Amino acid sequence: MNCFVSFCILLYDVDEKGAGAYEKSFKSQSIMIRWFSPKAKEGIASLNQSSIQLNAVASTPFQYAFRVQVGVDEKNNIIIEPLTRDKVESGVYDEYGLLKVQLAKTFTRISSRDLMKGLSEMTGIHFGEEAQKFPTSWDEKINQLTIHCGGKE
Repeated sequence: MNCFVSFCILLYDVDEKGAGAYEKSFKSQSIMIRWFSPKAKEGIASLNQSSIQLNAVASTPFQYAFRVQVGVDEKNNIIIEPLTRDKVESGVYDEYGLLKVQLAKTFTRISSRDLMKGLSEMTGIHFGEEAQKFPTSWDEKINQLTIHCGGKE
């Protein structure tokens, strides 16, 4: 990101009569700035043998979710799509393929041992008692969260 910074130099001149005058001189310079924020965090998904837990950042798009769909893409990343009550009750989705979601202030959890066993088989990643953490990204255009685990190719 390019930022243009302008700054002003004030010069105070005294003429031969002793009168002062301010003169403004502007200079522009192109500089690169990368801003850091201690509060900026990435979305993280923690996966174990019984659940997927999303941190507060990754949970943001799920605040109105009633159910979710979970799948795996061609790169073996896990995809989660939050569904509102209206979408679920529209009858478009197979109710047996939808999962309950537990929403809390600081996390979202999807619990299902069968789901995690299936995801383990599809991605080639063994999910044990100890949680494994993976980065996430949200695609607003298609309303899906991707857990970047990139298991077996």
